[in-house]
Amino acid sequence: MIWRLILTILSATAVLIVSGKLGLTKELGAHPFWADKVVISGIIGGIMVWLLLAFSKLSMSKRLGLGLVALVISFAVARYGAHGFAISYAEDQFAGKLWFFGWHATMISFFVFCGVIFGKVLGLTRR
Repeated sequence: MIWRLILTILSATAVLIVSGKLGLTKELGAHPFWADKVVISGIIGGIMVWLLLAFSKLSMSKRLGLGLVALVISFAVARYGAHGFAISYAEDQFAGKLWFFGWHATMISFFVFCGVIFGKVLGLTRR
């Protein structure tokens, strides 16, 4: 059980690191200055959220759905904030915060989504 848990965390971590090294965060709209930092915060925050969900009584499909919905909403918030920040010529601080924290939430929910998938593939969850 513990080895499957560790392997799941390492697999989801590897996906986030590879996506960061390939520059996918920059290509999808993260600011180049903090595009690598959101990967690190996504791993740290994602491990905490994923562990909470892994030991909850939610079924695998509900965890997968929750991760996917959180991923879509947080990415939409990040894109909305980036657009608002750009059209205001960097004057709209709230839009900048939506952009920044939206990307952190996107990477955390991406970790959770990957963790649920890897947990199912590795046989961590039976429900």
